[in-house]
Amino acid sequence: MLESAPVRIIEKPADWSGGAWTDPEIFHDGKWKSLCRTDMCDDVATCWCMTLTAEEWRAHYQNSLIKFGYGARYNSRRFSIFDAMTDG
Repeated sequence: MLESAPVRIIEKPADWSGGAWTDPEIFHDGKWKSLCRTDMCDDVATCWCMTLTAEEWRAHYQNSLIKFGYGARYNSRRFSIFDAMTDG
């Protein structure tokens, strides 16, 4: 799914946290959802404040799936790739 679904980026302006960045979204179940990361012990999705293209974001999350192999969690708003057991 991550290999073939459309991915787009939303340009985010610089703010209190630093410089501008891109926020990836993936088309899944007929709607655009946030493409992000999470851990297996909570349902808090977080992003990486990086400036990447849509294909670079796709590769980043594909590599997470390969490296960690935990899978993903998705709901009506987001498609979250597991990249850790816990943030703690």
